Amino acid sequence: MSQAPHPSALREQAILAEAIQWRAFIQVAPGDRRSVEFADRAGAEAHAALAAARLNRPIMVYGINREGRSALASVIRPNGASEMSDAIEEKKGKGSKARAMKAEAAKETAKAVRAPKPPGKRAQAEADAAAGKLPQAPDFSAETHKRFRPRLEELQALIADADIAGLEAVKINPVSSSPKALARYRDLAVIALKARAAA
Repeated sequence: MSQAPHPSALREQAILAEAIQWRAFIQVAPGDRRSVEFADRAGAEAHAALAAARLNRPIMVYGINREGRSALASVIRPNGASEMSDAIEEKKGKGSKARAMKAEAAKETAKAVRAPKPPGKRAQAEADAAAGKLPQAPDFSAETHKRFRPRLEELQALIADADIAGLEAVKINPVSSSPKALARYRDLAVIALKARAAA
């Protein structure tokens, strides 16, 4: 006989079902907590996946309803895996440790809700890409970028053809500012093209 869902799990499911906003909550460093808001869950989780890979730490995604109540929707891990809210709830169980974990998550959510920070340029670019907006090509007009211009043109051609596999196959060694800009441009383009394909 299956066990009835815990009341707290039902409340969280109701919040997620009515969510009108989604927030990727990121702890960049101790004391440095940031959140980025999205209109849909897919965009928040796509941003969380990129941030988790970059920071090598799990990113939490919350759903927020019209009343401002929030619930944990998923945890995106650096290896690309994710845990949905019901699976997380099952793992937590009903013990005191589970309640402590849930209380801590609620505190972090309350901090993010009370004091949202405007996204920086990098976070905004990731949010735009998750929404399907292609990134702007880096400016390689300076002479220092001269030898990297052919690679930039290659990336632009692949983006124009929406060739995701081709973009992912391009090898870029980000050892200086030019290849780092190319890698960033390529990665954002892949996210945007995948978002468009999934729409």
